[in-house]
Parts: sequence; C-alpha cells; structure tokens
Amino acid sequence: MKRIIVLSILVVLSVSGAYYLTAIRGQSATVPAHVLLGGLEENAASLTTVTIETAEGIVFSARKKQDQWVATHLDSMLTFPVDMTALSDFVSELTQAKVLEAKTAKANQYPRLGVEPVSQPGSQGTLVTLASDTKQWRVLLGNLASSGMGRYVREPSQQRSYLIDKPLELPVGNADWLARQVISVSANALSEMVVDGPEPFTLLRSDNGDWQLFDVATSELVYPGILAQTLNDVVNMSYDDVRARLPDEALGEVVQSITLKSSEQALSILVFQAGEGTTGYVVTMSIENESANDWVYSGIDNWVFQLTDFQARGLLTHRSDLIKTPDTN
Repeated sequence: MKRIIVLSILVVLSVSGAYYLTAIRGQSATVPAHVLLGGLEENAASLTTVTIETAEGIVFSARKKQDQWVATHLDSMLTFPVDMTALSDFVSELTQAKVLEAKTAKANQYPRLGVEPVSQPGSQGTLVTLASDTKQWRVLLGNLASSGMGRYVREPSQQRSYLIDKPLELPVGNADWLARQVISVSANALSEMVVDGPEPFTLLRSDNGDWQLFDVATSELVYPGILAQTLNDVVNMSYDDVRARLPDEALGEVVQSITLKSSEQALSILVFQAGEGTTGYVVTMSIENESANDWVYSGIDNWVFQLTDFQARGLLTHRSDLIKTPDTN
C-alpha cells in the first residue's frame, strides 16, 4: 500500500514538473505577433541614413541627399550612387518583419543565434541602424533560421532575442548595393567610338543610323550586328568592385583606351591590367564636359572600377574580332 502511495506521489510530481517546464518554455517561446521595429513603417519615407555594420567594420552606409540616396562607406568625402532596388527592398522587408517566436535572453547563448554585439571579436551579427531626422531604429541581424524562412534578431538595448518571419538579404561586399549601370548614355546618342590598343579601330554612325567600321565594308564583318553589339558591350559595362582613386595614383600601362563621342560630349575609358598577384582589370573614366554631363556619375574620374576577366571582355575587343577571317568567308 505504501509503495502504491509513493508511486502515486512520484507520478503527480512528475506531471506537475512537466507542466511547469512546459508553461515556462511556452512563456519564453510564444509571444503575441507584432512588428519587429515599431514605428518604422510609418516613418520609412522620412529615413535619411542607413548603416550596416559587422565586427569587421561598415559594409554599407548611405544618406539621402536631395531626394537621392548615395553611398558614404567607400570614402570619407566622396559619395557613390546606390542601387535603389536593393536598398528599398531591404527597408520594405524590415519594416514588415514580424516576430514569430521569442528566443534566448542569455548572452552566453547569443553566438548560437549570431546575435552577439558587433563590438565583440568574432561576432557573427550584423548591426543595422536606420535614422530619420528625429528617430532611430537599431537591430542586430543574426543567423538565418534552419528552415531558411526567417532570421534571428535582437535589439541591442534588449536582452531577449527573437525569430522573425523575414530572411532579410544583406550586402556582403562593399559594392553589393551600389548602382551597377555606370554609363547611362544610350548608344543611339553616340556618333563615334575610337578604340586605341593592340589593334586600333574606329566605329562611325552613318547617316542612316547604322554603325560602320572605318575602312571596312559591311560584307567583311563577322555578322551584321557585331558593331552595335561591340558598342553596347562598352556602354553596358559592369564591375565587380569600386574604390576611390588615390591622389596622383599610377595604375600602370594602359591596355586599351576607348573614347565615346557625340557632337557635344566625349567620355574616355582607360583599361589597365590589374596589379601584380591579382587577376582581372581596372578601369578609370573621365568626361570632357562635366558641366553638361548626363552620361556618367558626377566626379567619375575619382573612382577606380575593378572588373573580372569576364566583365572586361567587352572593353578589350580587337579589330580582328570584327572582321571575317579567310576561313569564315
């Protein structure tokens, strides 16, 4: 009989303990659904600065300047145009992010979620700071959830971390959220392209709007649209990274130079082999008439663009690439 009573008591204690633990866990895991950063959505249009920082430093920073967003993280004085699609998509996702579940409030558990302070060596967290003229929002973005459908986060002023419903794509490199289209002039606005390199050549626009290779008949070209394609490859140049040019910086010997011309403007593009021990190419540009410049970013000569071998292919065309060889006739 005593044995039955003891067993009964143990069962009751076990059930009570399990209930208590379940209740405690439920309190720490279940929270009413709410927006992560209160007030951000209503004030998103008033934001003036955005900064994204890791333990290694600032990855991206931008400010609103005369209704345009410009990146400020590349140089202490120079600014560079921002990829507005990437920035606006991120801010939109962040304003709508909702808390799904409460997570740890213990600092020694933060590394498991990647929500350590960025001031902590080896931190996996990414600190996002958004500000208007009167308000500021800060949040640490940690690891992606194992499902890939959300991300762990923590506000720096709070101990409690959370799981939110948005994965929130972050920039990894300095150039990730920069405007990618460097040259904005349309090929149709040009009258001439002069290329100087191992095999110099000139493209001229004829009266009927077609492009011609100087001193070469159309019938001798590799295919009918190759000249327009060559010009478009230059105008649509992309890049892998960009940095501010140092004063009086020497970049070595020019591999190829390209000059795009119209009746009122000219853009010079210089292509250099990348430095020793690195692959790819570097490119600089200068505009002839800055006061009437709507072809490239203002102050384009202050920047050095780094291109992969693949990205530079369109800037390294030779004259022989455009003309049929005897075997192709």
